[in-house]
Amino acid sequence: MRLASYQTGEIMLRLEKVLMNLRPSLVIIPGDTNSALAGALVAVKTNFKVAHVEAGARSYDMSMPEEINRRAIDHISSLLFAVSERCVKNLEKEMVLGRIYLTRDAMFDVFLKHMPLALKSSINVASG
Repeated sequence: MRLASYQTGEIMLRLEKVLMNLRPSLVIIPGDTNSALAGALVAVKTNFKVAHVEAGARSYDMSMPEEINRRAIDHISSLLFAVSERCVKNLEKEMVLGRIYLTRDAMFDVFLKHMPLALKSSINVASG
């Protein structure tokens, strides 16, 4: 099993080359995984702007790796896309420097869009 710091470092080493070749105007970071943290760190350290999707989500459990990742990503992002008023308030309370936008939850929007089709489907999904 690889340590989280090893995994994050490996991703950073590989991603830096990609970003330097692509030279994007903006790096969009979804979520709070180790790969998300690696992407945000590389982008900021190579002078690219970062947009964090799902910004401001908090569990307030610092023993969770995702909580550490999401807080770090939020504080180095230029643009923060929060899915709820609560997330916006979390970001304001922490005085993040990026611009905060209240958006909707993209995954939930996809669910809503495809739910009518799923309900009409003849495929039975067993749970358990």
